[in-house]
Amino acid sequence: MMVRAVVLVLAEKIQHWLGERAVTAFERLMGLVLVAISLEMILTGIRTFVHQLAGTADTARLTEVQPSRG
Repeated sequence: MMVRAVVLVLAEKIQHWLGERAVTAFERLMGLVLVAISLEMILTGIRTFVHQLAGTADTARLTEVQPSRG
């Protein structure tokens, strides 16, 4: 928590020390990481949704056409 506070307080000095090109590179890198995380979350949601649909369809199919054994 303290590290975050120090970075926020010294942000202008850090930006000046790193230079404009480094800051731009970090911004692009963080943007790429954010896109990767969001894409993973979207794909996980779609995968879960499809599995739930398939599971519901399988359950409905099993209860409708289940031969009696005996």
